[in-house]
Amino acid sequence: MPLPKEQNQRELHLLIVEDETIVAMDLEDILSDLGHEVLGVAATLNQALRFIEERAANIDAVVLDANLAGVSSAPVAEALRQHQIPYIVASGYGSEELRAQGLDGPMVGKPYEIHEIEASLLNI
Repeated sequence: MPLPKEQNQRELHLLIVEDETIVAMDLEDILSDLGHEVLGVAATLNQALRFIEERAANIDAVVLDANLAGVSSAPVAEALRQHQIPYIVASGYGSEELRAQGLDGPMVGKPYEIHEIEASLLNI
């Protein structure tokens, strides 16, 4: 059963960019519980970039893992900026290190809680 939404929060159509299957599934459940629709999950840079190119007009926001199988997701963040799609960076890395990589969106530390995801989505 979905949790009650904040009055000012609308249903968002989201892309998850996450290479760990279990984490992606958990995040998908969290987002669904918050009343949002997950359009897809991308586990690699190429999958994420292709999804953004093909469906940018349908994406309201992205939850972006900072590191995809040892590769920085900075190219995905750049594509999102070009399409003016807001994103949340989900990572265990510190904010200074992430910013140095070009990941400058709102940040949620891993492991995260449902209220942290909800608060981040309210601020994008």
